[in-house]
Amino acid sequence: MTKKRGFLFKLTLLSISLLLTSANAISMTIPMIQANFPDISQTTIESLVTVPSFTMMIFVLLSGFISSKIGSKKTVMLGLLLSLVGGVFPLFTQNFTLIYLSRFIFGAGLGCYNSLAVSLINDFYEGDEKQALIGFQSAAQSIGSSFATFLAGILATVNWHYAFAVYLLALPLLILFQFVVPETQGASQQTKKTKQQINLPTFFYAAGLFALLAMVMVVFTKVGSLVSEQQMAHANFLGTALSLMTLAGFISGLVYGKFFQIFRQFTPVVGGGVATISFFLLSMATNIYAVTSYLVLIGFCLSLFIPYIFGALLGAAPKGSETLAVSVGMVGSNLGSFSSPYISSFFARIFGNTTASFALGIAGAGFLMLTVIFFVDILRKRKQVANN
Repeated sequence: MTKKRGFLFKLTLLSISLLLTSANAISMTIPMIQANFPDISQTTIESLVTVPSFTMMIFVLLSGFISSKIGSKKTVMLGLLLSLVGGVFPLFTQNFTLIYLSRFIFGAGLGCYNSLAVSLINDFYEGDEKQALIGFQSAAQSIGSSFATFLAGILATVNWHYAFAVYLLALPLLILFQFVVPETQGASQQTKKTKQQINLPTFFYAAGLFALLAMVMVVFTKVGSLVSEQQMAHANFLGTALSLMTLAGFISGLVYGKFFQIFRQFTPVVGGGVATISFFLLSMATNIYAVTSYLVLIGFCLSLFIPYIFGALLGAAPKGSETLAVSVGMVGSNLGSFSSPYISSFFARIFGNTTASFALGIAGAGFLMLTVIFFVDILRKRKQVANN
């Protein structure tokens, strides 16, 4: 873990995260696919964007077992290969059933190495350098998603099949990983020899990720409705606003290491506090430029929260069980994203308010509660350290 690693090694380790949140990159092709398959229901075609999440969750859980059998490096390479095959297959077929099945394969590939994208950093690095790289890993996801969506949009203007060519990115990542990254002798590799265990802190941080992603996804499901409810001028700027939110997350990931050096354990409290205020202000926004400002703040704070949680998760996991712990955390975040609209609907029925403003306000209240919980947990840890 202490061996000095060069720039190319770090770049390769981070590059595998570029595709992790790219399942929605082909979302702009949905109307085109609908026109090409008029006999297929709209719901089924729209699910092409979301079905990768299903197999992704399953293989996130299986990745620890797979890694224990074939090693971390081969598991990542298997995941990249499945992502490549499943991702680009729609380029070569007009059969909707095969296209649909390929999306399951794509999600399975991402699930194979989703947790390893974080735990491998733990294997090779430690201290502030590890925290900085975990922040860079979050940034890599953001920039990868933005780039894939942008490129898929351009390719789709030629033919909707071509949008799936963005997943060819998995090929150079696979080759680079093969020649640059060695098999680990760290925590991920120790899963061959150590029985995997899950402790209470693992579930605590996984629950935090569930709550965090459930609240953040409210932005993507409700901000469009907010713009319509308030009849905001220049509503077509919303797409740019969401892109700027992603860019803010990318920048935040890059500087996360510096933030952590300054605020240490209180990093999520600072990020959560600003995000809470931003959610409440967003729920009351009356123009698109205010919406943009608050989205940027939320995007920035999200990339302060998530790397901290994964760093804490790795630090609290039983020795040799880091990969399993990260897998549980990934499942928590995926379930949070999936459950978000149902949670919003539940609160809407309870309070009899279905407006987007109300949903965003509830998300702000949730962020406040999550921030307070993390603050109390941090104080508890500091007291334990002082007593010892």
